[in-house]
Amino acid sequence: MAPLSAKLVADLTAHRTAGLRLALSNDPDLALVALTHALALCAFHGAGRATCLDIRAGSAFLPDHGEGVKTSPAYEALRTRHDQWAKQAPSEPEAMWDFVVGLDGDSRASLLAYCVARSVDAVRAFSGSSPRLDHAEVLATATDLDMTAFWSPTQDRYLGRVTKGHVLSALAEAVSPDTASRLSGLKKGDLIAAAEPDLVKARWLPALLRTRSLTVAPDPDGDPAQAEATNGVDEEVQAPAGTEPPEAGLLAAE
Repeated sequence: MAPLSAKLVADLTAHRTAGLRLALSNDPDLALVALTHALALCAFHGAGRATCLDIRAGSAFLPDHGEGVKTSPAYEALRTRHDQWAKQAPSEPEAMWDFVVGLDGDSRASLLAYCVARSVDAVRAFSGSSPRLDHAEVLATATDLDMTAFWSPTQDRYLGRVTKGHVLSALAEAVSPDTASRLSGLKKGDLIAAAEPDLVKARWLPALLRTRSLTVAPDPDGDPAQAEATNGVDEEVQAPAGTEPPEAGLLAAE
């Protein structure tokens, strides 16, 4: 028997695809399973070869964009979560569907949350805003992201990498204008040594790390004059000319 023509094969399977789309749209629970499966393939096998869903999720390799990101608490916690799932995930992409289906509801939701989260790219490599960065702020607000849990204004993280004026501005905001004025005559190294303990204690954050919906809670043992977080991102970002950073490999790619 002669094989069907390529045109007829495409025609018939287009009809079947339309039917399959409608069937899946009528089953939200199965749609979540299929989404989790597609994203898990991206997370642990680097491609969606074993899914018919045209869904892809990249993951920017954050250490390419920031010094010390690999040792940050948030990155290390994410690394641990990835490793935990990687130990459970099957080594063959074709086995991933049965793995996802076999998970209980909470575990599947947790896997989906991880796979979606690894696609977040809020790296700012240019001055100004964009719809992507605006959405990152919406997401930060929705999750009540408080970066004081993951970052401190130490010499290595910030103070040694900015001008003396930035250090004094942080002191004026987080401690008091009088303190900043009193220390303004110090050389930068001495200023950083004097400022770091107070800024760390005050849990001060630069504007780029602040979530607009949150205010910095005063340290009960600290200075009550500690300032609230501002609503705007008012620090100029120095970056090479160009557009947004390209996406890199998996989080697991070292």
